[in-house]
Amino acid sequence: QRQMCIRDSPFTEIVNFNLNNINADKVTVQIFDINGKLVFGKEQLITNNQYTLNLSTLSIGTYLVRLYGKELNYYTKIIKI
Repeated sequence: QRQMCIRDSPFTEIVNFNLNNINADKVTVQIFDINGKLVFGKEQLITNNQYTLNLSTLSIGTYLVRLYGKELNYYTKIIKI
């Protein structure tokens, strides 16, 4: 069973995603502001079933996150404080 979990929300700088039983070696992340504007995008390798992002450059607010890759298409909300 695939499991996706976000830690550290609300966050100030770092967000960690735990990816268990996900059949992918790399993941692309897109982060959108509340107006739907893409404010961050990056492709990154998964290490130890974890995906870590430093989002210190984002302004305080609520964002929609899309993580996708091989057999993965996941959306969630994060809040920066």
